[in-house]
Amino acid sequence: MPRYVLQRPLPMGLKPRQRSYRLLDSGHVEPFADVDFPSGGAKPQRRGTLTRLYEHLPPSMS
Repeated sequence: MPRYVLQRPLPMGLKPRQRSYRLLDSGHVEPFADVDFPSGGAKPQRRGTLTRLYEHLPPSMS
């Protein structure tokens, strides 16, 4: 069953969906996950087909 959320505006015109990246041991940077900033507080993090909901920022962004 799909769930819908209202995206909240972020400061300075940033989009409410932001991509996080990770630094590999080789020194290369690669995309890691997309994080949404909906109204209401919790933040879903999407990585491939897996979605997790975090009350605060996901660990990859802390």
